[in-house]
Formats: sequence, C-alpha cells, structure tokens
Amino acid sequence: MILAVTLLGLVAQGTPVPTPPPPVEPAAAPPAPAPTLTEVPGDDQVLDVAILDLRAGAGVEGAAKALTTLLTNEVGTRKGMRAITRNEVKALLAHQTDQRLLGCEETQCFADVGKLLKADRVVAGALEPAEGGATVFSLTLIDPEGPVVLERVAYTWRSDPAELVELARPAVDRLLFGKQAESFVGDVEILAPAGASVVIDDRELGATPLLPVRGIAIGAHRIEVRKPGFVPWGRDVAITQGETQIVQVDLVDEASLQPWYARWYVWGSAIAGVAVVGASVGGVLAYNALTSPARLVVGGPEK
Repeated sequence: MILAVTLLGLVAQGTPVPTPPPPVEPAAAPPAPAPTLTEVPGDDQVLDVAILDLRAGAGVEGAAKALTTLLTNEVGTRKGMRAITRNEVKALLAHQTDQRLLGCEETQCFADVGKLLKADRVVAGALEPAEGGATVFSLTLIDPEGPVVLERVAYTWRSDPAELVELARPAVDRLLFGKQAESFVGDVEILAPAGASVVIDDRELGATPLLPVRGIAIGAHRIEVRKPGFVPWGRDVAITQGETQIVQVDLVDEASLQPWYARWYVWGSAIAGVAVVGASVGGVLAYNALTSPARLVVGGPEK
C-alpha cells in the first residue's frame, strides 16, 4: 500500500518511475565435453569396431599389413567389442560406387566408411618413414556420429620396422583407454656384459648387471648400452601392461671391426716372427761356421 501511494505521488509530480531490471535468466548449462575414452561396454552390449588398413609409406608396406592384422586381433579380444576385419571392410566397400573410400585420409571420410559399415567406432592410422631411418606409427579412434575424434596415439620407432608388431597391444590400450592407460605399466630386464652402462629414454640406470626395471609406462622406449672398447648399442622396445620384456644385448668389440693389417697383434706377431727367423738364420750360419772345415790358401789356386 505504501509503495503504491509513493508511486502515485511520483507520477502526480511528473517524476519518472524507475524501470525495474529485467529478470536474470539462469545461465545455460555448459555443453557436455566430447568423450575422450572408449567406455567399456556392459555385458549385454557389443561395440562394432572397424579397423581400416594402415596407410603405408614406401618400404614399410609389409609391416603395415602385419600391424593391421594384429590390431584387429587385439581389438577383437577386448570385452564387449567385435572387430570388423579388413576382409569384411573390403567386401562391404567393394560394392560402393565411390571407391575412394577405400583409400581416404580424412576424419570425415573415415566416419563415412564407419557409417557404411554400421560401425560404432573406426580405427584408422598410418605407418610412415621418417628422418634418420625412423618410422612413425599413428592411430586415431573415431566415433562416426559427429564425427568425433576420441583418441590419438603416435610413436616414433627407430629400430627395425618389422618389430613394430610388438606395439600392437600397448597401442590399442592407449587408444581405447586414453588417460586411464597412463597408469598401465610393464617391466624390462636387460641382459648385457658386466660393466656396461644402461640408459632408458635418456635416464641413466647404472652399470650391469642390473635388476629388472619395474613400472615402465606401456609403449615404445629407447634402450642404449655402452661400454669402453665396444660399439654403442641401441634399440627401441615395446613395453606391454603386466609383462616383462627381456632384452638380450650383444656388444661388438671395436677391435674386431678393424682391418686385419691395422690390428696391433698382427704387427706384433709379424715383428716377433721376423726376429725369430733372423735369429734362426744367424744361428744356422754360426753353426756352419763352427762345424765346416776351413782351408788356408797361400799363393795360387790349389792344383
């Protein structure tokens, strides 16, 4: 009542009435973040996962084919997942009018393939040569609806590309479990000649013999072994969750790589042999001088 009278008085006096502020609308809820992990399906749910052929660079085609097969096997062994094999993918896409889908390289194209296959997830990747003889192995997990990139993993491998197959299991762990896989670890045992220094990923571990190294994150790691007088040794190894990787190191003596004529013991033996031969010849001459009869000639020749 008092407020109404006051407002009427203000209007009668010609005083403008303040406009009340507009009601404050509640803030809109932030959009849900895109999933970063593949949730483990329940007992009654199965995710169909299409594993596409890895795109291969020159010289690594065989390794890419072997890796594709192993990746398919690894995904197929996971709970609640069914792997759509490379043969199924090719058979289903062979009837499509757009054959470019068999060799696409972009996320949208991968998603289109997944939709054609009625897949819940798509795994695509590549194996490419890099500088210094290294090979880059990369994988991408895609939800075709959206599409949304759920996870990416990449490794630089500096050993024989044929050994990249050892990375199939840890790569799938990283791809499917994302950040959760950062806690997945394995062990490594290094068998090397005594007195050699061991380095893993630029971290000094000490001299051999060493106890097994525990709690190494899954994935690719570089092991280097050095010992004076021997050729430095280095190799990339794959660490798998809950397993011990045994690495046998055979060091090569630097002297064995020198040409035969540059080795000290060759010349040492040669010099010793010359000395022995010289001594032998001298001994024979001296013996002949002592045992042979001597004649003293005076005047002309003997008649």
